[in-house]
Amino acid sequence: MPNVSIPNFPTGPSVLSQIPQAHDGIHILYTYSNPQLYLHNMYNFIINGLKLNQEIILVENSQNYQQIRARLREASCVNPESNLHFLDNDIFYLHPPDPVYKLDKITQSYSKRGLSFRVWGNVLWRECEINLPSYEVGVDEISAGRSAITVCAYDGSKLSAVTQLALMKSHRFVTTDNELAASNVYFGNVQPKLNLVDIKDGLDQTIAEYQDATEEYNRMEQLEIISQTAFRITHEIRNPLTVVKGYIQLLQNKKDYHKDRRVFDTIIGEIDRANSILSDFLTLGRPREVNLKMYNLNAVLSEILPVAKAAIARANCTLAYNLAPLPDTRLDNHQIRQVVWNLIKNSIEAMPDSGQINIQTFTKENLVVMAISDQGPGIPEEVLGKLGTPFCTTKKKGTGLGLAICYSIVKAHQGKLEVQTSPKGTTFYIFLPVETN
Repeated sequence: MPNVSIPNFPTGPSVLSQIPQAHDGIHILYTYSNPQLYLHNMYNFIINGLKLNQEIILVENSQNYQQIRARLREASCVNPESNLHFLDNDIFYLHPPDPVYKLDKITQSYSKRGLSFRVWGNVLWRECEINLPSYEVGVDEISAGRSAITVCAYDGSKLSAVTQLALMKSHRFVTTDNELAASNVYFGNVQPKLNLVDIKDGLDQTIAEYQDATEEYNRMEQLEIISQTAFRITHEIRNPLTVVKGYIQLLQNKKDYHKDRRVFDTIIGEIDRANSILSDFLTLGRPREVNLKMYNLNAVLSEILPVAKAAIARANCTLAYNLAPLPDTRLDNHQIRQVVWNLIKNSIEAMPDSGQINIQTFTKENLVVMAISDQGPGIPEEVLGKLGTPFCTTKKKGTGLGLAICYSIVKAHQGKLEVQTSPKGTTFYIFLPVETN
């Protein structure tokens, strides 16, 4: 065995030492963020299993496995060689056959011999071509049917809220690096008696919710891919544009080219426009950081109303607004102001022949809401499902980046941006959670 540096593991009990006993198996969703605490929790999970003389199936990357193995050897209180079974997670998740099939066959051999076991899997979820919710349902059935403790670990920084909520439905418990709790949406917790009508209604609702979540997940995945690609190439494009603009300005000032000044002005104007688009791309591609402070959504609107009223009047439109009292919540004033202004501008541009813009604020359950409506022709159905994607726009000279940035900002606030449209107009809703702590 090659020399492996043993990490400085945290001391003290592991969050997974709180796992309760259950005769029908336990399936745990672990979203980790701290690598050292992750190794600490994995180590204690394995140690506890070895002390119970259980077989340990460890689906991990080789680097983490070597560190854990070195730490187990150092502990010397147990001999992991015969009970710890390592499987490379790259091969397990990314290569056929199906990972649920693999896990079923492996654990079946232990069950037939009457052996108790537990499973730890560091899931390569983004790269793998499996249906995550379907995969985790299969793992839950194996855990319950064979009375096993199974931990499915995911990198929390890469797991979207939509995906995490879907996964919580197939895990009895959820845990972070420091806190374990029962999943309140686990489908095994509730087993109501349903008639056929109830079952059909429930299935219809579940299918609709799943389709909505899938569409949102796919849209955010596409947005992230485009954003990161744009972020890498934008700097390379801006540099030659700056050089070109500099030389154009030099030529513009030469006497021989004074008669072509209007042409040069047009070229410089287009270069500036290209730079503006690239700036939007950079904004979209950077990781979105929010400076959250207690603020009121009505105050955000009040700050931009003077500018908004002037722009609306210039476009021969009118403004009506009805602001209900709202509780303060934690938000980034600058970024939310950008969202509101972008949506107001979109409303103005949707009504080239005049019309009225309506703005309302209200509360809904634990959310504060702002609705911005116009009387334009509405958004075409073929465009509606792609909103928020760069270059998806109904404007002749638009890029779709403004709305993409709006979606990104609202998502960073753990909020939601929704749209309702018809031939009589469009309404955008900004939903932000009320957070008082």
